[in-house]
Amino acid sequence: MPRKPAATEEKALPKKKRGTVAAKKKTAQPAAPVPARQRKVKAVPSAPRVRKAASPAAEPAIRLFLARPGRRGNAQANGFEHCALQRAKPGTLPYLDAMRRISADPTLKGCPGWGVLPQDFTDRTGLGAAELRQLINRHPGYDLYYLDAHPEQEAVFHNPWQQAEIEHPGFLALMREFFAAVGLPDQPLDAITHSALFATGNLVIARPAFWEKYLAFCERVLAQAREKLGSDTQNALFGEAAAPDTLRKLDLLFARLPGIFLMMKEPGWRACKLPLPGREAALNPHLRLLREMKDLALTRRSRWMVLCWANYRTLYFAQAMGKEWATRHFKTLNPERLNLVVPTGTIDYAYPRTDQADQRVAAIPENH
Repeated sequence: MPRKPAATEEKALPKKKRGTVAAKKKTAQPAAPVPARQRKVKAVPSAPRVRKAASPAAEPAIRLFLARPGRRGNAQANGFEHCALQRAKPGTLPYLDAMRRISADPTLKGCPGWGVLPQDFTDRTGLGAAELRQLINRHPGYDLYYLDAHPEQEAVFHNPWQQAEIEHPGFLALMREFFAAVGLPDQPLDAITHSALFATGNLVIARPAFWEKYLAFCERVLAQAREKLGSDTQNALFGEAAAPDTLRKLDLLFARLPGIFLMMKEPGWRACKLPLPGREAALNPHLRLLREMKDLALTRRSRWMVLCWANYRTLYFAQAMGKEWATRHFKTLNPERLNLVVPTGTIDYAYPRTDQADQRVAAIPENH
C-alpha cells in the first residue's frame, strides 16, 4: 500500500478577514512631537576647547619725577610725574626732602626704579621721558643709572669738585673741612677722576634699594657736618641764602655726593653711566680726544700719559678760553698732588668710540 505523506508541522497562516473597515489602508498620520528633553541628539565631534592663556601682567614702569617749585601734588605730564619742590631756605636741601618723600611712597613697592629729576631735565639733557626709558632699557640689569649734562667737563677738569672751584672760589677749601669732619678721605678733591665718576646735577635713576642706602649716607654725613664743623664753616656751608639762578655751595656738595658714594667699596652697586646722544654729538674732536686720553691714562695708571693730557688740556684752555683765563686758573687746574682715581665697583659707560676722521684734528697753534 502506498505510504501516506507525513503531516507537516507548519500551520497554515490564517486568512485575512474580509470586511469593509479592515480591507482599507489606513492613511499615515504625522507623529506627535517629542518633547525636547526626550529627544536623542547624535553627538557631533567638535574641535577641542582651547583655554585662553592669561596675558602676562605688565611689568611696573620706571617712575620719573620732575621736581617743580610749589606745593602742588603729583601729576602726570609727558611721561613724567611732577612732585612739589619746596623753596630753598638756608641749611635746607629741597631735592633731598623731595627724595625722602618719594622714597616713603607705598606705591613705589615693586617699582624697578625711580628718580627725582630737575624741572629743566629735557632742556638740560635733550631727552624726554620716553627716550630716557628707552636708553635705560637698552642697558638692563643695573642698580642705578646716571647722566652728565656737561660731558665737556669730563674732558678738561680733573674732577667735578675742581670744576666747581672755578665758578665758586673757596669751594675746595670748604670741602676739605667738610670731608675731614665727616671722616671721608679728601683725595677725590684733587684726584684725576675717570669720566664714569662725573655724576652731578641730580640726574640719577635707581632701584629703591640703592635710594635707601644712599639717602641714609647723605643724611649721616650732613648730620656729622652740622655736629662737628666750626661755626664759621657751618655758616659758610649751611647758612648761605638761595639766590635766583645761583647754586649754593650746599647744593654743589649734594649734587656731587653720588660720585663719592660710588667710590666706596662697601655697597658694590652695579652702575651704568648713560651717554647723552645730543651732548656727545656736540663735542669737538679735541674734547673727545682729551676725555679718551684721560680715561686711558687712568685705566693704565700711567702718570706719563696723565701729564701729556694735562699739557694738552692747558693748550686747549689757552686757545678756547684765552691765555689770561688759563693763567689765572693755572694753580687750580694743576694741583700739587697727583692722585689717580678709577671706579672701584662695577661701573659701565658707553661713549661713542673716536673714529679715524676725528683723530685727524688740526694742531693747536703755539702763538696763543
